[in-house]
Parts: sequence; structure tokens; C-alpha cells
Amino acid sequence: LAFLVLEPGRHSRERLAELLGIESPGHLRQLLSRLRSTLELAGAPAPLCIERNLVGLAPDYPLSCDVVELLDKPQDILPLAGLEARLALYAGEALHGPNRSACPEFESWLAIRREQLRQRAVHLLQTLRQAREVRGDLPEALALAQRLIELDPWNESGHRDVMRLLAASGQTAAALVHYAHCERSLHDTLGVAPSGETQAL
Repeated sequence: LAFLVLEPGRHSRERLAELLGIESPGHLRQLLSRLRSTLELAGAPAPLCIERNLVGLAPDYPLSCDVVELLDKPQDILPLAGLEARLALYAGEALHGPNRSACPEFESWLAIRREQLRQRAVHLLQTLRQAREVRGDLPEALALAQRLIELDPWNESGHRDVMRLLAASGQTAAALVHYAHCERSLHDTLGVAPSGETQAL
């Protein structure tokens, strides 16, 4: 279901079988039949489009998904409240929890989608941090900058934002402590020193 929702259109049965590690055509038929029965709603269109060799989620099936909304809708034209609502959709890794598939194909697909979502959340945090800072809301801007580096620990620009906002809030000692943390993290994880720009700040 996750694959069909996040990959609109029709997919060959061979592709689905490969993705899910299914060797028996009969097993795939059973899974599709079970999925169709689970999704059927009274008075709603058929949930799946199943042809001889193609399968897809019906485009008019009444389904909403936070991941689809986060990935597919334009963000730059949204008002501040809209950006905050969009960011609230990101609650961590998609399909987080115990390994749901022993199939490398599915895990590879899921890893790509997770990274896309993480990058979208990072972009939203950067946009919101900038907007809050322009409005003079330094505590909220700082909280957003700190959340960004939790999500993207090696984002040096994000570390600079935290240092700068701490200093602008009168927390100079905390800014220096954060620089030391950034320096140690980059050295221990990537084997590099902070950039000249970060050191100058």
C-alpha cells in the first residue's frame, strides 16, 4: 500500500513482485485481493486498478496521506502558518519501526523516500527559521535552528545559525560551547575541521 500510494500510476506485476520479494504469482494475487478488500469503502470507487499485468491505486480513491502532502505540494507560496502546518506533518522516518520487509529492493526504495522527506523537512526548517528571525522572534528562530541540526547534524550552516542566534540573544558563552560541539562533531564523524566561515563567526 505504501508503495502504491507514494508511486502513483500503474506498475507491472513483475515490478511489485520484485519489490516485495514475491516469487509466486499466486501469492501476489492473494496480497492484492486482501489489499483491495481492506480498502473497500461503501459508496467509494474501487480502490485499485488491476489490469492483466498492471496494478495501481485508483486516482479517485478517497485517500489522504501526510507523506504525499509533504512531498508533492508547493511550499514557497504558503503563508507562515501554512509552512508550520506542513512541517508538523514530518514526524520522523516514514514507516518507522521494526523492519517491515526482508527484501533489499523495498528497503532501497524506502531509504530514498526517507531521504527525500528529510530534505524537505530541512528546507522547511530553514525557511521558517529565516521568517521567524526577520520578524524578530529570536527564541522561536533559535528553536527551529536547533531542531534543524538535530535532523541534519553535519549542516554547518545550521550550526552557524544556532551560534549566531545564541549570541544575538545574549548567550555568548552558549554560542562558544556550541561551536566546540560543532568542531568535535565534525572532527569525530567526518575527520574535518569547521570551515573558515564558521571559525570566523
